[in-house]
Amino acid sequence: EMAQPGFVALAGLPAPGFLDTIGDQSTLNQKWKRWKEEFQLYCSASGIENKTQKRALLLHLVGHGVREVVSTYAEDKKGKDDDFEKLVTCLNDHFSVKENIPRARQTFLEMKPGDNETVHNFVIRLKRTAENCEYGTEKDNQIRDKVIQFLHDDNLRSKLYRTENLDLSSLLTVCSEFHNKEALRVV
Repeated sequence: EMAQPGFVALAGLPAPGFLDTIGDQSTLNQKWKRWKEEFQLYCSASGIENKTQKRALLLHLVGHGVREVVSTYAEDKKGKDDDFEKLVTCLNDHFSVKENIPRARQTFLEMKPGDNETVHNFVIRLKRTAENCEYGTEKDNQIRDKVIQFLHDDNLRSKLYRTENLDLSSLLTVCSEFHNKEALRVV
């Protein structure tokens, strides 16, 4: 079977999975942005440049739920078979409408670490959730404060409080250098 011109299939290169459109509406824009980044990387790594092929591949990989969304839009909004950019703009607009800042912030404020979750993993989850909160320059401070809230080791907490200009980066450095690694577990 011959590959189409301009298409190089890389053996073992996993395609992005379906975009999960079920769940909290306030996080759909974040999910879409992350999925779109993975798709662009996949296309770049595979050498896919043809707009008709990229559009078809996007619609195939993104899943039935998003294809149903696209089917509700008129052609002038979603574009024709060879209009990849128009489709992406249509989906960008669709998912951005779903943002709900108060709900996203409530989700962030309600977050708790998982059983035996490390500080670093908790920070990663908090960062993802905070993307939709529009905290601006305060985002890292919100994450820092949320982490400190769940630290159970008094010595570690005390060391953090004594750290001058404690920002998120400093918090992660202090935690990684702390002698008692069990203290890095959050409760």
